[in-house]
Amino acid sequence: MYAMHGKERDQQSAIQYTIIKLNFSISKEPTQITASSLISLFCIMAKTKKTKTAPKDLIEAMAVAKEEITRLLVFDPFVRFKKTDIYKNSGVSKKKMNNPDFWMIGVPKDYLPSGEGKNYKGLPKSGYKAFLEHCKKEVSSENLIFYQRATDLERLVDDRKKYFAFFAEDIYPKHIAVDSAYEINLVAGSRNTLTGLYDDHKEEIQEAIAESYGE
Repeated sequence: MYAMHGKERDQQSAIQYTIIKLNFSISKEPTQITASSLISLFCIMAKTKKTKTAPKDLIEAMAVAKEEITRLLVFDPFVRFKKTDIYKNSGVSKKKMNNPDFWMIGVPKDYLPSGEGKNYKGLPKSGYKAFLEHCKKEVSSENLIFYQRATDLERLVDDRKKYFAFFAEDIYPKHIAVDSAYEINLVAGSRNTLTGLYDDHKEEIQEAIAESYGE
């Protein structure tokens, strides 16, 4: 069942309030209904239009791909990273040190104009930058970069167009497509599924990209 968020509840309340005002005006004196009242009502109703969510099949396929890459990161470079001086002398709590997410998830780009993996007011410290440098030395940074981008993509599931645009520009051509710049080591089935979904949604993806650039 669709859960209404706070902003939507406020918009619905605004509509109900405007309708009550209109009904009161009609019952009291029909001539008191103004054009501005009607325009306000239509504008508020337009804003309450639900944004389509990302397609379930693509969300599920991305979750499978992310899980595969998570296993590669946790059972390979992260095991060796735990033996480095950077890890041992990080100065963070044991709970954070032993939690791969602390090292694998950077601070969301929306909140961090100065770059990834640094401290920022109101957000937890992240060890992403240190782990990324380690992965670069092991020539496996593409997996960590994909993990970060897949996490960013998950934040867009409630906005179908933004989800498609991000997937088409930052995920598929850089990590999924064969011979891409940061191609990740997915099993054939996962790669084929994502490629098929990219082709299936190609028209809608192109529209989303065009809209993101204001065309």
